[in-house]
Amino acid sequence: MSHLNASLLLRGKQTAELEIPPLVRFSYKFNQPFNTMAMAYLKKFNWEKRTQLSTIAHVEQPDDDTLIYYRRQERITTNIPAWEKVTINRSDNTMVCEALGLNTDGSTGVIQRDIFTSGDSSTQNEQQVYGAVDKSYTVEQFKASVALLSKVIKFNQFEQE
Repeated sequence: MSHLNASLLLRGKQTAELEIPPLVRFSYKFNQPFNTMAMAYLKKFNWEKRTQLSTIAHVEQPDDDTLIYYRRQERITTNIPAWEKVTINRSDNTMVCEALGLNTDGSTGVIQRDIFTSGDSSTQNEQQVYGAVDKSYTVEQFKASVALLSKVIKFNQFEQE
């Protein structure tokens, strides 16, 4: 994953051992069970624009309850692909989705992290933003992500009927 998105450099060096605090946190409660949200997140790029292509580049299963996949997204507007790491843990019903980018020293860091946790019949989404181009764009990006996941869920329900 040496071809990470270099258009947005993170502040300082962020690693697994040394993580900087997020710039901002957003939260949204989906009235959907965790399994529905995990499936929606996997399918969220099934209906993408003609100017981009998303693929699952790598999948691993470190144990019986954990699935990790890396999503690669290429856009016509940039020659550097974006990367996302998604970790689903079915034992505690959590999903961590990390948009990966470059630290200022060229190492890999997390630009933003979405943490999905299961409630009774709902799923909580907390987004932590570590690197941002613009504050208002970041808010709009979170709103668009919530809307996209909601549309995927509705389409899946329509598809099953």
